[in-house]
Amino acid sequence: MVIVLLGFVLTGCNTIPTHKVHYTVLENNEPAKPRRILLLPMDVKVSELTAGGLTEEVESWTTRAESLISNELQAKGHSLSDDEFVEMPKLTGEEQETLEQHLALLDTLGGNVLSLGLAPGGAQAWEPKMKHFDYTIGDGLAFLRERTGADIALMIYGNDLISSGGRKAAFVFAAVFGVSIPMGHAVLVGGMLDLQSGNVLWLNHEVSVADITLREPEGVKTLLGALLSDYPGTESFRKYVSGTP
Repeated sequence: MVIVLLGFVLTGCNTIPTHKVHYTVLENNEPAKPRRILLLPMDVKVSELTAGGLTEEVESWTTRAESLISNELQAKGHSLSDDEFVEMPKLTGEEQETLEQHLALLDTLGGNVLSLGLAPGGAQAWEPKMKHFDYTIGDGLAFLRERTGADIALMIYGNDLISSGGRKAAFVFAAVFGVSIPMGHAVLVGGMLDLQSGNVLWLNHEVSVADITLREPEGVKTLLGALLSDYPGTESFRKYVSGTP
C-alpha cells in the first residue's frame, strides 16, 4: 500500500490535512488520548533499489527497522508518551487468522483513503468524504479489547527503499545529461483503531525522500516523531471541517 501511496504524496494536493479524524470523535468530543494502547503487528518492509530500478526486500533491514520502531515507541519520546502500550496476547489459530484478515483490510483501507485523497484532482472530489471521515473495519477485533484491557490499537505500516551504490552512481551519471531518475524514499503510515467498534479514529502518514532511512535510529525517530505529532489532531481537524482558519 505505501509504495502506491508515495507517488500520490509527491504529486498530490495539500489542501486536505495529512491526518484524518473519525467524525464520531469530533461529534462526541471523546477524550483526546486513550490510556492503554495495543500495539498491533507492524507491516514494515525495507528494500534495496537497484541500478536497474528493481526492488528486493532485505529481511535483516526489515527486522532492524521494526525493532527500532518498537524501541522508539517504548522510549516514549513522542506525543504518546503519557500512554501505556500493551503487547499482543498469545492468540489461538482462529484468532490469528481473524487478526490477519483485519490487518489486511486496514492496509487496503488506509491505502485507499490516502491515495484517493491525495491523487491529482482527487483531493477536491473526495473532500466531503474526508470531512466526514467514517471508515471502519467492523467489530471483529473486539476480542482483543477483552483480552488486553486496551480500548485503542495502534497500527504502523512502513516502506523504505534504499538506493544501492549502483543506483546512486547511475543517478550521478544521468544528472550529467540532465536526466533525473527516482531515488530511495521512506514512508510511515499510522492509525488508531477503536477495538470495540472498529472505527479508524485517526490516520496519518509521513514521507521522506531525503537520506532518512528506517534502518537507522535517527531516521526512525524523525519519521515516527513527525507521524505522531499530529495525534490526536482533533482540534486542527475540527477547524478544517468547519472551515475555520
